Amino acid sequence: MKFSTIYSLLFVSIFLSSTTAADSLVSEKEVIDQVFSQAKQYFAEFQHPQTGVLYGSRLSSKDSWTSPADVLAEKPKPWGYGSRIADTGLHTGHILAALLDAYEARPDPFLKKEIGKCFAALKLIGSLPETHPKPDKAAQEGLVPRGPHPDNMSAWFDDSSMDQHTTYIISLALYANSTLASNEEKAWIKQSLGKVGRRLEGNDWSIKRADGVTESHVGFSWRGYNSNHVSILLPAVLALYYGTGDEHWLQQYEFFLKEAAGKRWQAVHPGPHIKINGHPIYANQNAFRVNAWYHFEKDGQRKKVIGGLLQQSTEMQLARDFPGPMYRKFQATEIWQRVKKNFAWGDEELHGAASAWEKFKPEMLEGKDGGMGALAHVRFPLGGYHMVLQSEQESLIRENLPAIWKMLTTVDLDKIAAAETHYLFTVVGLHLYALYFDQPELFESLAAAKSNAGAIHNQAKTRLEQKALANDYSVVWKTADQKNEIGYCPALARLPGGRLIACMLKAGAKSGKKRPWTVKVHTSDDGGSTWKHRQDVSMIDCFPFVAGSSLYVIGGRHDLTIIKSEDQGNTWSQPVKLSAGKLWYSHPGSAVYNHGRIYFVMDQITEAIDSGFPTHVFAPVVLSANLEDDLTKPAAWTFSNALGFQQVIKQEGDPNLLGIPFYKAGQHGPGRHMSPLGWGETNLIQIKDPNHQWYDPTGRTFHLLSRAVSGRTNIACLAKAVEASDSKKITVSLQKAPSGQTMLFVPLPGGQVSFHIVYDEKTRLYWMISSQATDSMRRVDKLQTKRYGMPSQERNRLALHFSKNAMDWVFAGLVAAVDNLGQSHHGGNMLIDGDDLVILMRTADADAVNAHNSNLITFHRVNDFRTLVY
Repeated sequence: MKFSTIYSLLFVSIFLSSTTAADSLVSEKEVIDQVFSQAKQYFAEFQHPQTGVLYGSRLSSKDSWTSPADVLAEKPKPWGYGSRIADTGLHTGHILAALLDAYEARPDPFLKKEIGKCFAALKLIGSLPETHPKPDKAAQEGLVPRGPHPDNMSAWFDDSSMDQHTTYIISLALYANSTLASNEEKAWIKQSLGKVGRRLEGNDWSIKRADGVTESHVGFSWRGYNSNHVSILLPAVLALYYGTGDEHWLQQYEFFLKEAAGKRWQAVHPGPHIKINGHPIYANQNAFRVNAWYHFEKDGQRKKVIGGLLQQSTEMQLARDFPGPMYRKFQATEIWQRVKKNFAWGDEELHGAASAWEKFKPEMLEGKDGGMGALAHVRFPLGGYHMVLQSEQESLIRENLPAIWKMLTTVDLDKIAAAETHYLFTVVGLHLYALYFDQPELFESLAAAKSNAGAIHNQAKTRLEQKALANDYSVVWKTADQKNEIGYCPALARLPGGRLIACMLKAGAKSGKKRPWTVKVHTSDDGGSTWKHRQDVSMIDCFPFVAGSSLYVIGGRHDLTIIKSEDQGNTWSQPVKLSAGKLWYSHPGSAVYNHGRIYFVMDQITEAIDSGFPTHVFAPVVLSANLEDDLTKPAAWTFSNALGFQQVIKQEGDPNLLGIPFYKAGQHGPGRHMSPLGWGETNLIQIKDPNHQWYDPTGRTFHLLSRAVSGRTNIACLAKAVEASDSKKITVSLQKAPSGQTMLFVPLPGGQVSFHIVYDEKTRLYWMISSQATDSMRRVDKLQTKRYGMPSQERNRLALHFSKNAMDWVFAGLVAAVDNLGQSHHGGNMLIDGDDLVILMRTADADAVNAHNSNLITFHRVNDFRTLVY
């Protein structure tokens, strides 16, 4: 549909293979010639010259189609598959919608003429049961049939389908709302869609044959609560309203949205529950419905959800395998084995649309396997690219636009018989035409975008990776020395004007006192797409935060150190020490703003340790300061007591009946070291719910959630901090349960390694990113070679959870994931940026030494994160 509403500040050019940037720009004439030439060829071969109906084979092959007599006898099947007249409404409706999209972007007499012919064809199809009933059969109002046969208007199939009905409804509603529809045509659409809608409603939104009793072949009720049913029902009902103007359909639409406490609406919110049809063709058709829904819906928040559904569905389609289980149903195994061999797949499946198209060679359309070559290497990726152009997502369109153009300009359609491929080529071309004239700059400077070091990185996604919410990223920092540099301690801050601050620690790979450390500060003014390096500071660890009109970064290992910026992070003060003679581990956890003050936790190290990860001697300390003070002054800060882990164990005794520690401290094989039982990398939160067990109406109590280094997974450590009423003293201790028992460990998904928590005032929920464990019970001696560390230290899946009470966590989705266990996305730090979550994380890609030694610091964005709540 329309693309003009979604693109801004986007610069893309189209590259053809083996061309320079200067040669690659696509001119207006090239676009018009290519798209119109293809469309004219399609209409000449597949469109009935008198009725305008589009058919499932070239009209030149009509003598081999199912005859009118056999159609009347319901051969080959009542639903008409194989007859060549089964999908006329589908093809004609999709083409009409694409023509309207193109005409709105750039009117042309050719487009206008074909729009009129397609409308006339749909009017004929919608009138068949009423004005052209079958012999000896009563006329049926509101029946959308398959057909008609070009030789006999009474030869059609009444066993219609969901896709015929929804396409008929949506395409006519689009036409009724275009500038081309006359008042007479709008009146006819109103009465026709009214009949169709009432018939569907009377059958509980299922499709019945002409007898009104027998359910059609694809006639299931649309009133289910899964994402597939919802993305059929809601677009169709809303289209009925826009096609008829009848308030009844708008009322029905609102009712269905709210039915069962909004269960249907929640079903289409993006997330792991979203499924696409097992057959790529049907997933393709669903994108048409959801895109129309996106444009019919006027509510901004709902549009965001629908846009998210379009994006996720498209990404799933692009990443799916071919032939997959669905297509394997239709051909024998030996056929697929022959195809695999003839086309040199190298694997049993083609992994994703891009892979299928990259392997395409023109000779695949020759010979006896030509049909399979067209299906696998043209039709399969073409369906994904159609969904890309329907997705309303600029990043997806930008990424796939070169392949789409190349496909349109290189495939010889004379060698492909399937009408479905021809009609889809025409649809894709028309949508691309609309895009070109809505946003011509998209076709101008892909070269500049590709050379930009901060440009969004789009990974080729595996089945696991395509499930992630934000696998695409921009690179903030990349090591120049894989073996001797590691990226640590990613942390974010956001200035009131929207500028993002990213800090990270570049560390030497070897541990010890002489290990080099540098904190690097970056800024972004375009939402994280590109980053500018601002400062290097000789300090260890970093936590950026805003206080008053100033920006600070605090860190330290040998004394806490702080720097300050008064100009939005462009320049920075010299480092100032806030402590003397103490050791710290200043991991960037969460902060709380309250009483005009900031509160966060730094871990004090109670014993000098030269190497390793000494969480057994960590003692969390709560720091607090007035936001309006100069926080480079040590006197501005209040420090709580330091509650050491060994002190807790001495007071409370060893953990009992939890199996903690799970492994004894020490070596368990080469590269398999278990640290002593401990805690660290602490997040500070405040309970906001008055009904919570631990709510403090004075706002002076905080809770500390720390990583539990125990060898177990999904367990964290808990403590609390209480501030005096004058803010001059903070006391950290353990939390008591209502029974009076002292608490140290609490369940928390991903609590075994670094996690990060933020509180969202709008949803009144805590949001957490943490590493997802999947295989912690594997024996140490059976760990895969590429696995880093102990069994509990998986780092390849960064998960997102939400919670109303900071104790019970609900899975919202994977933020970023990679299948390779030697790679990782982990150690993230996040903040809320409007409707999105933005996340800075440690990433180890294929060049990294191991999953721990991050060679990248990457920035990710989870769009409309609040829609993940269910």
